[in-house]
Amino acid sequence: MGLGGRTPYYDELGACVGWKAYCTCADGERARAEAEANAASSRRRRIARYLVDSKVPPRFAAFTLKASPQQELAKRMAAADVGASWLLWGEPGRGKTGLATAYLRLWIKRNARGGVFVPMPRLLSEIRETYRTDTSEMGALDYYGSIGLLALDDIGAESVSNTEWLGDRLYQVIGARHDHLRPTVFTSNLPPEKLAARLGERIYWRILEACGRENIVHVTGRNLRAGAG
Repeated sequence: MGLGGRTPYYDELGACVGWKAYCTCADGERARAEAEANAASSRRRRIARYLVDSKVPPRFAAFTLKASPQQELAKRMAAADVGASWLLWGEPGRGKTGLATAYLRLWIKRNARGGVFVPMPRLLSEIRETYRTDTSEMGALDYYGSIGLLALDDIGAESVSNTEWLGDRLYQVIGARHDHLRPTVFTSNLPPEKLAARLGERIYWRILEACGRENIVHVTGRNLRAGAG
């Protein structure tokens, strides 16, 4: 009996973990087609769930790299390897957050894996909130350190009096992502040298090593917020 086409098995993160071969007879072909349709349907459901869970704000939910006014950079990001990290910096209103959210959504759709968007001030607020609830601080740190793709927006905009506390928590998230080669998109209004001074060399060098100098990009151009609404 001959064997027909192979159908992949996927795990909950969308990774192919095995194959099943089918007979070339009519029953085998029908079984193969049904299995492929089920796999495709399962993948679409996972992607839809991951998009809902991504925490991208409604204002940015429809943003795409193809529609970004930063087309040269958007094309580079669209063609990037699945493990690429980015630091997008520049003055406010240049489209950094739009690029980050559009990249996150494209990454989820392509890889059928989870990712999340979080502004830096909100991340710190979520960590502080664990002190007033039964939620584990380590659970929050592990979540952001282990999610498939993290879009960390407006890094350097945080306002804290205890810089040692900030540095320790941020290092746990960024350090874990750096060590396990998990991609991260950082956006900041600060140039790299000021970001390094604010975050400390230990954290900044993790960002530099994760992104590589080629993916630390100064986003310039007109202020897209000028005259808006």
